[in-house]
This record gives sequence, C-alpha cells and structure tokens, in this order.
Amino acid sequence: MAFGPKPLEAKPSPQNLSDSPRLPTSKTHMKTKSILSRISFALFLFPLLQSCSSTESKPSNNPKPPDWISQPTRLVDNGYIVYVESESGPSSDKATLKAEGLALSDLANECSLIPKGTRIEDRYLEPGKYGPTAFVKLAVEFQDCTAGQKANDADSIRKIANASFTQRLKEYQDYLETGEISNQSKELEVDLTQPVPPLPQQNSSSQIHFYAVRQYISYQKEYVVLAPATAFAPNSPESLRLGSAIAPANQQLHTLQTAEPQLQEKQIAWSKLPDQPKVQRPSYLKPPATRTKTLSIPRVDKLKSASGQSNKGRGKNGGKSFQKAKRKKLDETEK
Repeated sequence: MAFGPKPLEAKPSPQNLSDSPRLPTSKTHMKTKSILSRISFALFLFPLLQSCSSTESKPSNNPKPPDWISQPTRLVDNGYIVYVESESGPSSDKATLKAEGLALSDLANECSLIPKGTRIEDRYLEPGKYGPTAFVKLAVEFQDCTAGQKANDADSIRKIANASFTQRLKEYQDYLETGEISNQSKELEVDLTQPVPPLPQQNSSSQIHFYAVRQYISYQKEYVVLAPATAFAPNSPESLRLGSAIAPANQQLHTLQTAEPQLQEKQIAWSKLPDQPKVQRPSYLKPPATRTKTLSIPRVDKLKSASGQSNKGRGKNGGKSFQKAKRKKLDETEK
C-alpha cells in the first residue's frame, strides 16, 4: 500500500461552470409564478364564460319579425295598392279580425267595394304581455280598384265584389259595436221601410269630406253584396233607392276631384285620415241586436179623433173614442 499525499482533483474550468444548470433568480421566479396564476385563473373562468355565452345565444321560440310589418299603411308596389295594418286584442282571433277588418275598411273606402282580385299577401302574429298583436298585408291591383269605383248598379257590383271579404268586413264592423265576433254569414234582409241615408254634410275641409263621401258609397255597395241574390233586380224599388243614393254621391266626388285633383293623386288610408269623420253606418247593415227601426210616429197630443176634433175637453166616452182612434193610427203606422 502506498503512502503519500493524495493527488489534487482538477477544478472545473470557467467554461464548465457556465454550462452547469443555474438556480433561477428571485425576479425570474416571480414572473413565472405570475404567468402560472393567470393561466389558472383563465382556466377557471372559461367554463363560466362558455355557460353564459350559450345562455345568451340560445335561439328564441319566436321567429324574427318580417320586414314588411314596418311598411307604411298604404303604398303602391308594381301596379298594386298595398295596405298594411296592425291591431292588438285579448286573443289571436280578435286581434286578427281587427287587423284584417281595418285593412279591408281602408281598401273598401278607396275602391268603394272589395274587388274579387283582393288577396291577403301575408300575416304575422306577435305575442305580447297583454295580448297578441296581429299584422296583415292586403293587396289589390289598380285596375280592379278602378273597376270597383265605376260599378254603380247592383249587377256590376256583384260581378266585381268579393263576397267573402265583404262578409269579413261586416263582422269587423259588428265587432266594433258589440265587442263580440258574430261568425254569421247570413244574408241581409232588404228593408224598404228605411229611408235613404242622407249624404254627409261638409262641415270641414274638402279633403275630409272627400273621404267621408267615399265611405258613404262603400256602405251602399256593401249592402248590395250582402243582400239576397233575388234583391236589387233591375227597376226594383231597392235598385231605384240605390241609384238615388249613389248618383248624387258620385257627383260630389267628381266636383271635389275637379276642383282639387290632388285629392285623387295623393291618397291617404281611411284609417289614418287626420280627424276622421264619423260616417253613420246604415241601420240595415247593423246586427239585429243593435238595429233600430225608424218610424214616423206622430206625437199623442197631435192625434185627433175621427171627427177631426182634439181630445181636449171631452168626457169619458170621448176619451175612449180617442184612444181607439189613436191605437188604430199607430197600428197603421207600424204596418
């Protein structure tokens, strides 16, 4: 065994020291820790953000409203007159009836009746908190509307008019008076005891009066369309009454249009007319429950006995005679 001093071990060179792994400095360590914390926080938030995003992008059960519901009430499109109306109601049936009825009223006022070429192009029902809102888009060709305006006798009116849409219009008119949907398609009785309705009086501007007269005409033609097929025969009493109502009304329209051509050129929907006049609907178009019969019954104090003397100063027998004469007079009047 050899004894002696141990040999000295070789020290690593500076190059070897640089190649050996270093311990990270405190600054580098803090930066790495911050990056790892951010990554962990992002991984924690990602599921929450994804959940919120999926909730917001969940498709709605209601379809997107169509663009046409924001169109003007009346517009002209490629030879067609188009009406867009909307109304709300407690139920979808009532909201739809109100929207369709309003559009049909506008069309009937302009064309003086509802032509057979009229069609409903689109419908849309929008739910609401207090009831749905119904939208309807109605269209008719210009030439059909012009033909309706020129139809003034019963035969021409029936050939051009759309009977089902006219009945729908009457349902709407009845609903405005009763608040209920009648769903009745009965023919109207021809009542010759009713006098011809007077023309609307011009108490306002010529524009307001122009549309009021058109509404008056549309009521007369509506009556013809809904009456029995046997009614309004040529030269019949009801046909003569129709002519006596429509002829002077058409003459007034012609006079107004001649004086102010813009009345015909710049059309406004009847429902959107400022200060819309109240044109009384004839009683023979009203539902039976609200229909009143106008009779020219003389006042009691004007009635006289058969001898032509007043009842004043008469005794007991004279009073009985007067009462008999009065009842007889009233019976004859009611007949």
